[in-house]
Amino acid sequence: MPVKDVYGSQPPLELLRQYFDHKNWYDLKSTRALYLHDLIFLGAMGLVGGSRQDVYPRFLRHFSIFSINEFSQESMAKIYSNVLLLGWKNNGFPSEIIMVVNQVVNATLNIFKAAQENLRPTPSKSHYIFNLRDFFRLIQGCAMLRKESAEDKKIFPKIWVHEVMRVFYDRLVEKRDRVWIYEEVKKYVNENFRENFDSIFALLKNDQGIVTREALKRLLFGTYFDQDSDEDKRYEEITDSEALRELAVNCLIEYNATHKSKMDIVLFDYALEHLSKICRILSMRCGSALLVGISGSGRQSLTRLAGEIYGMKLFQAEITNNYSLTDWRDDIKKVCKESGGRGKDTIFLIGEGQIKDESFLEDVDCLLNSGEVPNIYQIDEKQEILDMVKLAAQGGNRNLEISPLEVFFFFTKRCKEKLHVVMCLSPVGSAFRNRLRLFPSLINCCTIDWFRDWPEQALEEVAHVWMEDINLSDEIKSTSVSACKYFHVEARNASEEFYKAVSRKTYITSASYLELIKSFTELTNRKQEEIMTAKRRYLGGLEKLYHASVSIGEMQDSLAALQPQLEAMNKAASEMLSQIEHESITVEKASAIVKQDEKVANKQAAQAQALKLECEADLAEAMPILEEAIAALDTLKPADIRLVKTMKNPPEVIKLVMAAVCIIKGIKPDRIPEPGTGRMIQDYWGPSKRVLGDINFLQTLKDFDKDNIKPDAIAKLRKEYIPHKRHLKPAVRGLGGEKDRWTTAAEVLQVQYDGLAGDILLSCGIISYLSPFNSTFRVMLMKTWHQYVKSLGIPTAEVFDMATVLGSDVTIQNWNINGLPRDMFSTENGIIMDNSRRWSLFIDPQVQAANWIKKMERKNNLQVLKFSFPDYMKKIETSIQNGYPVLIESIEEILEAPLDPLLYKQMFKQAGVWVIALGENVIEYNSNFKLYLTSKLRNPHYLPEVFNKVTIINFALTLEGLQDQLLGIVVAVEKPDLQQLKEELTIQKADNKKALKDTEDNILKTLSETKGDILEDEKAIQILDESKVLSTEIMEKQKRSIIIEQSIEEFREKYKIVSAHSSVLYYCISDLANVDPMYQYSLDWFINLYIGSIQKAEKFKIIEKRCTCLINAFTFDLYNNITRSLFEKDKLLFSFLLCSKIMIAQKKLEENEFLFLLTGGVGGETTTPNPCPTWLLDRSWTEICRLDNISAFNGFIAKTLCV
Repeated sequence: MPVKDVYGSQPPLELLRQYFDHKNWYDLKSTRALYLHDLIFLGAMGLVGGSRQDVYPRFLRHFSIFSINEFSQESMAKIYSNVLLLGWKNNGFPSEIIMVVNQVVNATLNIFKAAQENLRPTPSKSHYIFNLRDFFRLIQGCAMLRKESAEDKKIFPKIWVHEVMRVFYDRLVEKRDRVWIYEEVKKYVNENFRENFDSIFALLKNDQGIVTREALKRLLFGTYFDQDSDEDKRYEEITDSEALRELAVNCLIEYNATHKSKMDIVLFDYALEHLSKICRILSMRCGSALLVGISGSGRQSLTRLAGEIYGMKLFQAEITNNYSLTDWRDDIKKVCKESGGRGKDTIFLIGEGQIKDESFLEDVDCLLNSGEVPNIYQIDEKQEILDMVKLAAQGGNRNLEISPLEVFFFFTKRCKEKLHVVMCLSPVGSAFRNRLRLFPSLINCCTIDWFRDWPEQALEEVAHVWMEDINLSDEIKSTSVSACKYFHVEARNASEEFYKAVSRKTYITSASYLELIKSFTELTNRKQEEIMTAKRRYLGGLEKLYHASVSIGEMQDSLAALQPQLEAMNKAASEMLSQIEHESITVEKASAIVKQDEKVANKQAAQAQALKLECEADLAEAMPILEEAIAALDTLKPADIRLVKTMKNPPEVIKLVMAAVCIIKGIKPDRIPEPGTGRMIQDYWGPSKRVLGDINFLQTLKDFDKDNIKPDAIAKLRKEYIPHKRHLKPAVRGLGGEKDRWTTAAEVLQVQYDGLAGDILLSCGIISYLSPFNSTFRVMLMKTWHQYVKSLGIPTAEVFDMATVLGSDVTIQNWNINGLPRDMFSTENGIIMDNSRRWSLFIDPQVQAANWIKKMERKNNLQVLKFSFPDYMKKIETSIQNGYPVLIESIEEILEAPLDPLLYKQMFKQAGVWVIALGENVIEYNSNFKLYLTSKLRNPHYLPEVFNKVTIINFALTLEGLQDQLLGIVVAVEKPDLQQLKEELTIQKADNKKALKDTEDNILKTLSETKGDILEDEKAIQILDESKVLSTEIMEKQKRSIIIEQSIEEFREKYKIVSAHSSVLYYCISDLANVDPMYQYSLDWFINLYIGSIQKAEKFKIIEKRCTCLINAFTFDLYNNITRSLFEKDKLLFSFLLCSKIMIAQKKLEENEFLFLLTGGVGGETTTPNPCPTWLLDRSWTEICRLDNISAFNGFIAKTLCV
């Protein structure tokens, strides 16, 4: 019956009652009365109760009411015995099978009655409703058995047990219910079939010779191995589970080869069991399924695979932003035309995302009941259907007269038989219970399969499969699987504790586990490559520095060896100078005329001496090089000259040498255009090739007059070709400091690489499981998990820090500049967002995340949207194509279905380009696209489907983060220039860090790309010199910044007492929402009040007094503003709460004392006996014992008893 509206009426029944009372209805357009005659109304309804609504007497008075009693057991036995007997006869069994028929029917009657009496529906088990349709489904399953599949009589109890498990057992939720029905099955096998239960299932026995309840899960019957028959497939026992696995794997490969969206399914035993159950449902006439489980449990994937096994066409509605009831019914027409019109088995897959409106389920209810949705076909559409199925309705005889009504009835009957509706619903929340109550066909016409949490064996198999390609030892892989299972179980337990603590639901699903495994595999491979690449760069740079240092050392040794010759030449020069002085004196005495030229002579002598010394120094440096060059000429052969001549693009060193040869030989260069700029430059390689072509080239070099090189040639060599080597030595020596740092960095990287497995595993656990938790739970679980990972022997850091493992100092500092709070919890949130495989949804009641994202992505043309925008999907499509980031704000508890392909990242390649299908549009996917979602809800309840689509991150502001913000505000008001300087220094530090990193990268890149001896690469010399100078400047800036920042922090520290006190007040007023949801106070309002109080507070030069005034002023202002907004009854409570929180923050009150005051005697029993049971209640004594454990009352019991 229709649901009552808010006034208690049922509009459809009121419409019928209008006709009963007045014999007419009204045309809505013309308002003319429409009279209908000769109508007979027949109605049927169940007894009132459960999901069935009652009908009021004013409606019932128009009917003659007849009550049909329930069938007696004899009637039921007779009916279903005939059904089963007829089915088995058609499948080849003889009439003598009647005795087995009676056994099966009697056993079914017993289990059916027992289930009705013992498995009652409750709010948490609203689907525990058993009726005759379940009875029929069980008999129908047994009737599918064929004679050739019955090797002995044991097959009959086997198939009966299997069908009981499918019809009754698979829907059960609680373990005790499953245990109960298992015991009932054993009992009725022994009573009705006169067989020993354990002997029938010999293949399923354990080591003790017992068939356990878990073993019965391996009892499978199916038709999927009978691939040759299109209809009436052989239903037989499946004894080889590996054959089923092989079949499923082959069909999965075929599915992925023929569909754009691929399926990654690990076919462990648990999945195969459910696959077999779905296949059984699809193989039955009118077989529809209700698959119940949280999102990510594999319901839809296994349904698609089952459809592939049977070759059935699967249809699932594509929900777009404008998807309406009309679109829904158009889709229903499509599936009905395929199943009823063409007579092909069709799967209509309906998930939570397809139920955009609850009215859709009314149509599903009609499809399940009758095979049609009333009044959805227009006249022309109906005629098309009649033409399509008329011949089939005539049985192939075109001459058979048949009415259109009969033809359409044939169509609806075939729809009901051939259309397999598969509903995938989540049991979480009240929606599931309400849907079952309003649409009973979901239970009556569907076989229910309840998907429970994956067993441990399934978790292990999935982890082993996904970790095959990871670069870790087998031992670490095995222990990592154990750690993953531990994380999953502990996170599930923590989810329940978290709900008890803060009343927020979080869901740990199978998809969360898959996310953990996939993230671990991807991040491990990625980080291993990153670390080893960085280490190789450092080691390569160190090797280049080593070779350069050796070369410079050899040069210095050569100079040291020439030092004696230089001294001898200096001595000879001194003797020559003495002789010149002696002769000058003689000449002076001899001639007065020469005296006039004395000054000129002395001047020339000084110049000669200076020139002599310079020549001697140059000679001492040049001689070894000259001798080496002469010796090198003797090693050259004509073949070497020919090889150099044939080079099209010789190394720079060869070009350099040949240019010098051309210059000293006086050969002019060619003028050629420079690549890139086009300007004319001098090039010696053309002339060099001509010189090399001279057959006497080597001899001319040996005979060259090296003592008479032209001065202009020497000047040119000195100016253009000599300086780079002189500059290189200090450049290489300048990198000496880098050598130690690079050595340390390489060692640190090796340590990181060695402990990577455990660190990445812990980080992935945080990303997959802990992102929705608050800081308290996250820290607690991180410590527990870290200890467990260490206990398994998985390499990990002694002190785990997620920021060190996956973060970057430069990136984190950039986040902080853009508004990310500086506390560790917020930093972890940023790292989770940056490394998660899924898009992030921030629980952001203080709008901190939204503001941070807006600042961070502003330069990238961020698009800020809301679901309420009419064109939001169009803007998202444009952003995907252009690579713009998108922020969707004010997300509620449900995500829009049109976003599903984007949230699941269902990209595929088309014509070599990555694209994504959003509704009917297939658009190119730009890899720069990013999606952020934020919600202002304080305590949202997201269903498991949302947890599987996005990474939900708890971005609620922490106490430490708020303290830092409030401290910055008070310092900015008190000393604006100081706070501004701090912000500038923060930006400068971030820029310096980035510049240092870029400089280091540039140095390492130059060293790695330099071929051969770096001493010969002029470009490398210049880059190294400039980079080292820049690096030194930046480091000096950093040192000055640190010194200034320390002085600023010393000043800020004096105001920390104000920010700490104010933070406590904010969290105090946040708790008021638990008293009344209306008591909501935004962070912006709080900060504005905070700034106003600072400005109004009394001024003092002494900072301590000023801080006291600030605290008192803000506390007073806040109290006045809050009490003004409270109901009178809550003002005293707020005063008490405010006072208590301040006292706890000031250490005047212990947390456990405050909790004892609130909870009293809540706790466990005490082991100390009650000393005064005659007048002291046990509860009071328990409270006293608990009080004695508090530090302030320690020893209270002992002192009291002594008195």
